[in-house]
Amino acid sequence: MGVFEEDDSVRVSTLVKLWVFEGLLKPMNDKSLETIAIEFLKDLVDRNLILVGEVGSTGNIKFVKIHDLLRDLCLSQSKKDGFYHVIGQSSPRGISSQRRVVIPRNTPKKKVLDDLQSMSRARCIISEHGASCVLRIPVDIPIAGMGGIGKTTLAKTVYSKKIIEQRFDVCAWATISQKYNTREILCELVSEATKKSKEQLSEKSEDELGLELYQYLSGRRFLIVMDDMWSIEAWDRIQRFFPENENYSRILVTTRLSHLSSQLNNNYSLQMEFLDEVRSWELFSKIVFGVGSCPHELEKIGKKVVENCRGLPLSIVVVGGILRNREHTLGVWESIRKNLASEVNLENDKNCMKLLKMSYNRLPFYLKPCFLYMGVFEEDDSVRVSTLVKLWVFEGFLKPMNGKRLETIAIEFLKDLIDRNLILVEIKWGLQET
Repeated sequence: MGVFEEDDSVRVSTLVKLWVFEGLLKPMNDKSLETIAIEFLKDLVDRNLILVGEVGSTGNIKFVKIHDLLRDLCLSQSKKDGFYHVIGQSSPRGISSQRRVVIPRNTPKKKVLDDLQSMSRARCIISEHGASCVLRIPVDIPIAGMGGIGKTTLAKTVYSKKIIEQRFDVCAWATISQKYNTREILCELVSEATKKSKEQLSEKSEDELGLELYQYLSGRRFLIVMDDMWSIEAWDRIQRFFPENENYSRILVTTRLSHLSSQLNNNYSLQMEFLDEVRSWELFSKIVFGVGSCPHELEKIGKKVVENCRGLPLSIVVVGGILRNREHTLGVWESIRKNLASEVNLENDKNCMKLLKMSYNRLPFYLKPCFLYMGVFEEDDSVRVSTLVKLWVFEGFLKPMNGKRLETIAIEFLKDLIDRNLILVEIKWGLQET
């Protein structure tokens, strides 16, 4: 537990994966390693060595943390026993907070901004389920499109606009995902809306959180963004906690499922389209050359590379990240183009995965384990940089180079993965997270 920062809440599923991955657990009585890990965790909790951060509605422990004094004991005892290398206590610096996601011109963001400020709003939808009916509040702006097409990027760009902050009294964002937890979603929304920490809300039940959210939003003009929704059931569980203020409050949802967007609002949906040739080239050029321009001798082959990305922003960003870090010569670019051309007949999702695989294959050998390690974290988890650095060092992924500290090397590796568009940067409450 000493590898985590003081006061960090650690997701139990992530901690279990780390313990298993480290080989700290051995099979016993035909139990799975995950079951053994949970039993060990409960034992440490019962001994008051690990604190419970959050409990789920079924009574399962969701998040844990460690007291600062016990963390100090972990660090000192681990160093004494040679259990792992202890990193310096200073927080890593150098991940730029100025990094922005590039949005090509002529994207639908102006339309979304206009819709968020419009006066009209759809009436309630009556959805039939067999002999029963469900009264469903419509989502004002469902944004639909395949993975990697830029739904979340568009929503974040609009959400961060100054005009949005000025128009709405309350703005809150929650990520849903396929395996959603209603209580966790409500906790996220209440925390974002009221600025309370999740620790302050840890004792509240799902209904208590829902009531607090409803009461706080009542009478206020609010904007709620629910990102990556996969089922209408998720919306039906949450919608009852949004008051009908009739003051031009707005709800925005992103989803990969077009049929879900029509269920959320049967009159309006924003369907994200593939980028055309011009916008694809603009995005590619910004990723590869920044404010510069493409050399004339590379433009023809560069446009062939972009053509093979078939207008999917994520594909363009990933391929651009590869070429940005490669030598800008015809030979290198032709090699990339041929690899892309061999995958051009695949379906969009498979094509995108192949492009990501190519990006991974071209990583230097020393970056591959650092990138693969990200798979132990849950989908949409924000990971504190200082924690990630300690885990990389603990795993032995980093070796001393040129007299640099391992912490410094880790930050350089992290920046490299970010520059290749394989890891996203997220800033929350002034903290630097990935």
